[in-house]
Amino acid sequence: MALIGFERMTIRVLDGAAPVTSGAGKNIFVIQGDEGEGATYSAKISGLGDSVVTYGSNKPYHTAIGNIKLELETVDIPEEVLNVVSGFDETVGVVTLGQKLTPPKCAVLLESHSLSEEDALIGFYEGYFTPSDIEMNTLEEKTEELAKDKLTFTAYASTDSATKGKRMVKYLGSESTEIATLKAGLKMTAAV
Repeated sequence: MALIGFERMTIRVLDGAAPVTSGAGKNIFVIQGDEGEGATYSAKISGLGDSVVTYGSNKPYHTAIGNIKLELETVDIPEEVLNVVSGFDETVGVVTLGQKLTPPKCAVLLESHSLSEEDALIGFYEGYFTPSDIEMNTLEEKTEELAKDKLTFTAYASTDSATKGKRMVKYLGSESTEIATLKAGLKMTAAV
């Protein structure tokens, strides 16, 4: 599937609550280039073709897919979002990272377009983000691009009864019913 651009990423913290897009209890974060809210830059999905074969009785007994990883580069994502999805502990504005770092289970939706200008959506039902590296560089006289935040998301098999065992979903088209069903399966909206 050839894709053009990387328009939007939606992250849903799977906290058991209904989808909340603003205020207290916010559990949906949309990164789409809005001023001060961060922008998407690149996404690379790997591990789709890897397989793990378990042999038994002198033959292949069970075949499973490998680890699906999503490597992301973003620009200027708010610290609040990075802290929440990385599992950093925030108390009164002070953020700590310790031995018991527990990132929350999340779902992710990536949005792009195909060569024929159809909507292209790729989603991951469940997984975890790992924190990005923190880098500091000296200030130079020349103006440079903003640094990119790098995040890695590892997708796991869904534990939800409606999508149990599935890791990824993709859709190419513009049917609003299909898109709504996909988003509901990722817990981005109420069930359809």
